[in-house]
Amino acid sequence: MTSPVGKTDQHFVGRDSTAQLLQQMAVLRAELKNLRLKLDQAKRVHRKDVEGIKATLRQEVSPAVGNETEAQVAAPRCSPSPDVSSLETGNLMTRPVGYVESCFPTKNGTPRQPSVCAASRARVRLDKSVFSNAEHSLAGLQHFSHVWILFVFHKNGPTTAKAKVKPPRLNGLKVGVFSTRSPHRPNPIGLSLARLEKIEGGALYLSGIDMIDGTPVLDIKPYIPEYDVPVKAVDGHTVATEDPEARDASPDGEHLRVSNCVDSGNYGNVHSCGSGEPVVTADETGVCLVDASKEPLAHETLEARENSRASAADLATPASEQQSAVASWVREAPVKNLAVRFTPHAEQELQQLANAADKGRSALRHFGSAEEARRAATAVLSADPRSAYRRRSCQDQLFYFHLDGLHLTCWFGDGFAEVLRTRLARPQATAAAATTAAVPEGESKD
Repeated sequence: MTSPVGKTDQHFVGRDSTAQLLQQMAVLRAELKNLRLKLDQAKRVHRKDVEGIKATLRQEVSPAVGNETEAQVAAPRCSPSPDVSSLETGNLMTRPVGYVESCFPTKNGTPRQPSVCAASRARVRLDKSVFSNAEHSLAGLQHFSHVWILFVFHKNGPTTAKAKVKPPRLNGLKVGVFSTRSPHRPNPIGLSLARLEKIEGGALYLSGIDMIDGTPVLDIKPYIPEYDVPVKAVDGHTVATEDPEARDASPDGEHLRVSNCVDSGNYGNVHSCGSGEPVVTADETGVCLVDASKEPLAHETLEARENSRASAADLATPASEQQSAVASWVREAPVKNLAVRFTPHAEQELQQLANAADKGRSALRHFGSAEEARRAATAVLSADPRSAYRRRSCQDQLFYFHLDGLHLTCWFGDGFAEVLRTRLARPQATAAAATTAAVPEGESKD
């Protein structure tokens, strides 16, 4: 007959073994989960490697050397002629017309839209292999105040595009990729509207940009409000500021608008040349074009034409919400703007680096003073450049980003961002950050 003490011991032994088994099962489940995560990660890496190999093979495919016909040899370098079938199917091999030299050396901290940081600076240098006389391709562009820059998101990596992405301004909510400005697209092409500061030779000096250093530029187009801004419909008809047929019939853009100058009161830019012909020069603050017409005004005075165009421009106001609308999250995003402040130590370091730049060192290449760099950094941080993942999972970590030749250390609190340190960026650190500061897969740029 078994004693009560023996039964109690068996009971405790059985309970301990059950608890041990449950603990082992929990460990096994955790290990299994880790294995699945590693397997998924390995699949993504493998997929990226395969895409990279395919991209390399596509770039290597080219006509054999020495098989050019006489017509191909005689053709200019700037006019590669894809066959008609490629044009019809949209299967094109593009090449950059130039590259961006930006104040943002890495993706981390680069504004998501050009309007975020008006103080940002960049140069676009045209590639002389496209046009031997690059400055000739820019003739006339100095009369425009803004330009469209079509470029490639070259730091995306060979990732597979997803149908839905997570705009940081939505704080993790998914929307369709074509309803965002996400860089992770089937064709990683970006479009930015930048202010044209000046043109020197084959280089464009821009401000208000959102492109990182080394970005390949596919095309440059002038910004024309009459074409690019929706206009209001009056009595069921779209009102144009002037007759499109007459405008398009003008050779080489000789009859160009002056109403923008008139509307803004820039009468000081309207003068006459020696023959009494009116000439309008571009104003620094408006989208004003030159009236380069060499024919005298036969039936109306310049003042009458200006008044007629100004009245037409009054009718052609920007479209109302019924004609032009945007998603509510664009204007009322869950992520609010932040207050930005610098510690006294960071302010002092920034001023010292700016003074060093005045003595010939390369602390600031794109900004002329510490105040310009400070305004740019404030604009970047005010828009909260962190991804939704970092806001959610890395709240206690410091945030680093590069601006021109500066390395800034920041932290984020409730409704504010504070710059703790400003120092000179090391080239090797900048290169490393360029490869590690990627936007998480599926995250958007908006």
